[in-house]
Amino acid sequence: MGRTRRLAILLSLLPAGCAAIAGLDDEFIVGDTSAGVGGPGGTGGGGTTGQGGATGGSTGTGSTGTGTAAGAGGTGAGGGTAGGGAHGGAGGFGPTMYTSCQDVVSIGRDTGCHAYPIATPSGLEQLYCDMTVDGGGWTLVAQISGKFDNYDSWLRADVATANLATAAIESGTDSCINAVPMAVQRASEIRLSNSAIDRWVKWTLAPGRTVSTWWNHAAGYATIEAAADSAVTVHAHDGSTGACYQNVYGIMPWDLHGGSYPSAPRNEAGNTSPDDWCMAVGVMLEDTNANGFGQNNNGWDAPSAESTWPNGDYSSPPIVSVWLR
Repeated sequence: MGRTRRLAILLSLLPAGCAAIAGLDDEFIVGDTSAGVGGPGGTGGGGTTGQGGATGGSTGTGSTGTGTAAGAGGTGAGGGTAGGGAHGGAGGFGPTMYTSCQDVVSIGRDTGCHAYPIATPSGLEQLYCDMTVDGGGWTLVAQISGKFDNYDSWLRADVATANLATAAIESGTDSCINAVPMAVQRASEIRLSNSAIDRWVKWTLAPGRTVSTWWNHAAGYATIEAAADSAVTVHAHDGSTGACYQNVYGIMPWDLHGGSYPSAPRNEAGNTSPDDWCMAVGVMLEDTNANGFGQNNNGWDAPSAESTWPNGDYSSPPIVSVWLR
């Protein structure tokens, strides 16, 4: 795709507004041009004495600048007051913005592992891009270290997003963006990892998922449990695989496991097991209830240490990052 077609001026994403984005249907970037050059100065006015001088404006910045060229001098028997610069030319549109880290790879502008300005439903966020492991193009969308009652916000709202600018998992916090649109419209794979990204599992996202279903805990246990399940192969960093399952909600369907997500449990019922590659991140605290789910403390089927992969139990606080590609 040519650069001209890819260039979409998303004014709603500029710092002045940072309005929400809805229905992203094509990749976009906003060019990283420098400040624009101002337009020509205005014509000097006529006068009664002397010859008109002229002054122009300064270099244009932003989307509208001031003139750089000098205005023409006054005419007539005498000169007049000089004309000022009329109007600036178009300025630059700031830093390049992407819809995902895979978008960065596709454009080929940069392949370094660092934070990039990524478009999210709330505007731009500086999100870390892993450009090396397993082919690169992975966008960091969430991190968790500890247990939280976050079933209504995890991966569905912006929480402590500044932590997502680096790969290191911040101790004792949960951090995320609203990653539902990216997971449904932009990505086909999900990955859980440690901070060093030398321990990880990944799987293909469920076919048939929609923005209204994906990670929607509020849909309730009865609806989520009734959804059809599909088999999925989970791939690990060491080449191992696991035979797991998922549904169009991406949520564990067992009623006493708290509706954990992201989720790829070991069977269609949503059971958990230690020492396998089928994993899920708990979203409800023990002995709590919400949306028809309870939590018997068996829904925390994710690694609880940076180096212990897979996890040896399903009740310890998770320490994982969540990525999309």
